[in-house]
Amino acid sequence: MANFSFPKSVRLTNKKKFELLFEESQIVKAFPLKIMFRLKEDTLNEPESPKFQFAFTVPKRSFKKAVDRNYLKRRMKEAFRLNKQLLEETLPPFYGIIIYTNREKQDFHAIEKAMIKALTKLNAHLSDI
Repeated sequence: MANFSFPKSVRLTNKKKFELLFEESQIVKAFPLKIMFRLKEDTLNEPESPKFQFAFTVPKRSFKKAVDRNYLKRRMKEAFRLNKQLLEETLPPFYGIIIYTNREKQDFHAIEKAMIKALTKLNAHLSDI
């Protein structure tokens, strides 16, 4: 049975890693989502770290109200949680951020469809490395 959890260890919270992502990262797009990701350099220092870590963000410029941003982040997290098995175990360790790029709210099914497409593209991209 697939593990559909989204534990705290899979959430990207390290400020330094966030900054590195915005400075130097690779990008995969599947409208309305954009995934910026970067391979982990030093996995020796983090022996029990997960294979991947993700953060979710919705730009304040597009959605002024925090209620709307939180709504979309919850939908993105749920779509990721249900479809993270698309990321294979053989991939190199990496971390990334998933950004919602549309200026209009979309329903869960549209976000989930885009998440599946984005994770499939990410999987293909990382398999080539």
